[in-house]
Amino acid sequence: MEDRPNGGELAADCGRCAALCCVGLAFAASAHFAIDKPAGRACPNLVGFGCARHENLRRDGFAGCVAFECYGAGQHVVQVTFAGRTWRDQPDLAGAMFAAFAAVRQLNELRFHLASARRLVEDGELARALDEAAGRLARLVREPPEVLERLD
Repeated sequence: MEDRPNGGELAADCGRCAALCCVGLAFAASAHFAIDKPAGRACPNLVGFGCARHENLRRDGFAGCVAFECYGAGQHVVQVTFAGRTWRDQPDLAGAMFAAFAAVRQLNELRFHLASARRLVEDGELARALDEAAGRLARLVREPPEVLERLD
């Protein structure tokens, strides 16, 4: 069984995102992040929507960036939830985008684990329950930003 997605809508596609993880998330200086960075502030390594240190993240103290998995939340929020608009083009969207990203990332991680469990289960009551839960989560990620912001 895989512990990281390797394709499909639950895998990161950074080329279709807007660096939501590099801006919206907070980093605490640790063995995994060389710096402190508050949520909502761009990582100093961010250039455009890419990372200036991408090829040397581990060596430069950013192993957490290498290990991070958004489960496709970044591109979903940009391409689906906000229809291609970004916080950079419309700065007033930043707060809503970062909140939606956090919610969709958690929902998609749950979807990934449900899909992993489903591959292990034959048809039957448990399979139906897993499919039903996955369907509910798939519907939730398609909610508008104001609904995603309020999810707990």
